[in-house]
Amino acid sequence: MRKLIYLLIWILLAVTAALFMHQHPAYLFVSFGHFFIQTSLWFAVFSLLLTLFVLSKIWKILSGIYHIPTRIGALIKQRSIKKLSVLTQKGLRTLIEAHWQKSERYFAKGAKIAEYPFFYYMAAAQVAFSQQQLDRAQDYLQKATLIAKPVDQPLSIMMQVRWQLAAQDYQSALTGLLALKAKDSEHPFVLHGLETVYLALQDWRGLDEILPQLGKQSGIVTINNDRDICPFHHHNFNTPQLAKSLSIALLNEAGQTNSLKMLETTWEKLPKKWRKQAALIAIYAARLMTAHHHDKAEQLLKKAISEKKDPLLLREYANITSENPAKQIARVEGWLKEDNQNADLLFCAGALCLKHRLLGKARDYLQSSLKKNPAMNTYLLLGKVFEALQDKTAALDSYKTGLELLRD
Repeated sequence: MRKLIYLLIWILLAVTAALFMHQHPAYLFVSFGHFFIQTSLWFAVFSLLLTLFVLSKIWKILSGIYHIPTRIGALIKQRSIKKLSVLTQKGLRTLIEAHWQKSERYFAKGAKIAEYPFFYYMAAAQVAFSQQQLDRAQDYLQKATLIAKPVDQPLSIMMQVRWQLAAQDYQSALTGLLALKAKDSEHPFVLHGLETVYLALQDWRGLDEILPQLGKQSGIVTINNDRDICPFHHHNFNTPQLAKSLSIALLNEAGQTNSLKMLETTWEKLPKKWRKQAALIAIYAARLMTAHHHDKAEQLLKKAISEKKDPLLLREYANITSENPAKQIARVEGWLKEDNQNADLLFCAGALCLKHRLLGKARDYLQSSLKKNPAMNTYLLLGKVFEALQDKTAALDSYKTGLELLRD
């Protein structure tokens, strides 16, 4: 119906135009040198419009022919994008399903199609590494590194560091992490990577440098090291625990240098509340004694024990070689007057008396300690006292009882 209405309108317009041209005839005369053209004005207008229409059609056809390569390129690109999308989905699906070989193949094909194949090479590299195909993994990673944009260059270093950490190649990993740190010292990957490396290499000073930045991070890092060489063993450390364990390691390291200045500097750097903890005081005192500063250790322990008769402190106090042994023993006996039921205090008195050959008093203090707390160490020390007293039977009995406690 609408088409019929349009047709009638066009017919009406055509008839009106014909009547108008019939009632108002006009002529066009064009002269150029010896040539001239004479025709109806309306015919000339119609011819001009027809010519313009034909020319526009010809231009459209020529333009279409000119843009054929561009359109073909666009179609090819659209097809490539679609193919790349399919390869990406297949690569991710097979990656999740742990079909490593298929996943690697899909990502490698995607890298050949992608306009920026960096991430496809990276994905293929990681999948190859998961298959222990290290040569292929390195080849993909190298290709990714060569085409990486500046903003993506750290990613290839991160992947290399991950592989080095997995292989426990900590020195190589440290090189990469330090390069990353120069670009972004606050990045969580860099900080926790350095934490892992420094712990593995027992670089306590390096770990101490990044500890303030680690404190700003909320993550928990899993550490796995040998118990014999490192105080961090099969534990999840949050930052406060790590800081405390690091303090112990730094005190141990400073003690090995026999440098009083380094020991005191390390101790003063600890938070004040930690310097009041018996465990850390005992370690610090032990390191002072290792560095042959028994007088410093004695002053430290004397003050701490006066506040609290902690077993760790008392056992370290018994190890002190005092310039005035009599005064040292008298001090312990003074503490005993305040608390004569303290087994650890009795042990301390007995150990000091044995060290200074006061064998009778050593025996009495240790026997009193055993009545309060039958501990293995006390029996073994009492055995030494009996040996010094030439009482071999009693010594053997003490050793036997102490070893039985150890076995139990």
